[in-house]
Amino acid sequence: MLKCSFFLLLISASSFAQDRAGNLFIYWGYNRSSYTKSDLHFESPEYNFTIENARASDRPTPFKADVYFGLKTLSIPQYVYRVGYYISDRWSLSLGMDHLKYVFDNHQTAAINGEILTGKYSGTYNGESMMIPVDFLQFEHSDGLNYLSVEADRYLTIPVLKNNEKMRWEAIVGGGIGTYIPKTMVNLFGNVVDNRFHIAGYGANLNVKTRFYFIPQLFLTAGLKTGWAFLPNVLVDGSSQAKVNHNFGWGEFYMVLGGEFPLSKKTKTK
Repeated sequence: MLKCSFFLLLISASSFAQDRAGNLFIYWGYNRSSYTKSDLHFESPEYNFTIENARASDRPTPFKADVYFGLKTLSIPQYVYRVGYYISDRWSLSLGMDHLKYVFDNHQTAAINGEILTGKYSGTYNGESMMIPVDFLQFEHSDGLNYLSVEADRYLTIPVLKNNEKMRWEAIVGGGIGTYIPKTMVNLFGNVVDNRFHIAGYGANLNVKTRFYFIPQLFLTAGLKTGWAFLPNVLVDGSSQAKVNHNFGWGEFYMVLGGEFPLSKKTKTK
């Protein structure tokens, strides 16, 4: 009953329009992320094998003010940015990037299936588990797992601040679709290649966040996002003959600072 009452309160609060249709917003911030396990399928003329249920982690940059807030170093940590437009007082469309970092956990134990035709690890693998050393594989979307997406968001004003002209508090729910443009470092059997940026696949996401306007034009947002990545076209050695295919889910927490700006002067109605 309490949950139902709270939900109805949020819905009724959405009637408090903010007269921002036609406004532009922009934000920048940083994230932490996590990933589900995935099957990494490697294929080329020299090998065709799968590492099953591989684990991976993010790689957050240790906090240093001159890195996170320096103009030349803003893009080193795991960042988030987005530019959006209010198509109505309660809906927006936006375009932005989630710069995630996906790093295969070194020295993990995993099952391998398939064939490797050359080198130290040549042989046929039939699902046996092995500890995967660094000279077998290092695999990182570390510059990074870049998710470029279009999102639609719905805004609900939280009533506690609805009558304050300077401050506003909102709940936001939405989702999006997009493409992944990773820059992948691969060390496979001792052959290290830091690949180019390329379109590797596609995905979708859902998000929920809260936004606090501490003055009318500036806001802080904290959000949770979950997404799915389908990557059939990850580069291994820079050639079109060697590819990795893997699919996984991810979760992200992020905080951003942003601003909202009218694109034209609005006429007030009496």
